[in-house]
Amino acid sequence: MGSRKSTDNDIEGILSILPVQDLRFLCQMFRLTGGRSKEDLLGSLLDSDYSLEEIARPANEILFGLLVEGYVPKPHWVEILVANGLASSGSRHDLLLLLIENRLLDPKGTLEALNPSQLRNVFYDRFDRVLTAPRDSGIGELLDSFGFRVARRIKLEVQPQEPGIDAPGFEYDIALSFAGEDRPIASQIASELQARGVRVFTDYIERTQLWGRDLSDELRSRFGEKTRYVVLLVSAHYAIKDWTDFEFTIARKEAGRRSKEFILPVRLDDTSLPGLRSSIVYLSLKQFGVKGIVEEIVRKLKLPP
Repeated sequence: MGSRKSTDNDIEGILSILPVQDLRFLCQMFRLTGGRSKEDLLGSLLDSDYSLEEIARPANEILFGLLVEGYVPKPHWVEILVANGLASSGSRHDLLLLLIENRLLDPKGTLEALNPSQLRNVFYDRFDRVLTAPRDSGIGELLDSFGFRVARRIKLEVQPQEPGIDAPGFEYDIALSFAGEDRPIASQIASELQARGVRVFTDYIERTQLWGRDLSDELRSRFGEKTRYVVLLVSAHYAIKDWTDFEFTIARKEAGRRSKEFILPVRLDDTSLPGLRSSIVYLSLKQFGVKGIVEEIVRKLKLPP
C-alpha cells in the first residue's frame, strides 16, 4: 500500500508508481506506442506531444481508483456505466478504467458512496492515520490529496473568462477535424457550408493565414475557444493519425469547459473513436450524405447558443 499513499504531484512520480498494466492502458488511451517494459511505457507517455496536465488527469484518477476500488460498492460504478450505455462487466479495476477512458469517474461521488467504515479504511490507507474529522472533511482531504478539488476550483475561476464559452462572438461557426485521406469529403462539406454563409475553419481554407505560423498553437484556439462547434469526420484514417488525435484532444478539453454540446461527430464508416463516449449521438455519412450532413449542421447552428 505504500506506493498508493504518495501525494507527489510530479507527473513522473505519479506514473512511476502505477502498475505496468495501467501504464499500458494510458498509452492505449492516448494512442501511443507503449512497448513492453515499464521504462518504455513511461518514455512513450512523457515524450509524447500531450501536455503533462493532460496525462496527469487520468494518471491521478487511476491512482485514486487503486486506493478505493477494494472498498467502493461495485454497483455504484456499474450504474454510471449502464446509464451512459457502456459495458458494465468485469472486475472493479476494469470498471474503473472504463470510467476513466470515458471521463465518467466522479471521485467525490465515489467517496460519498462509501459507508463510514469503508471511508475510514480508505482514509487510513491514504494517510496512515485515523479519520477523526467529520465525514465531509475527510472526503475533502482525500480529494485535495489527489488534486481533484484544486482542479475544480481552477475551472470555476477560469471558466467565465474564456472568451468563446457559451457566448456570442465566435470567430468560426464550425471547425472541421478530419484525416488527410478524407479531405475530398471534408472539402465538399466545407464548400457547401460556406455557400450557406457558415464560417468554417479547415487548414486548407486558411492556408495563407497559417503559412509560417506554429500550427499547434493555431489549432489550439480554432478547435477550442474560437469555434462554436467542432465537427469530427470519424473514419479508420481519423482514428490513427497524430494530427487528428491532437485536434480531438483539444476539442475534448474545450468540451469539458462548455455547458452545452461542442463536439459533433460524423461517421464516415463504422470505426469507433477511442475517447468518444459511445452514448454521444452521431450522424452517419452513409445515411445522410454530404448534403444531408450540411443541412443538419445548418439546423444545429440555428439553435440558440
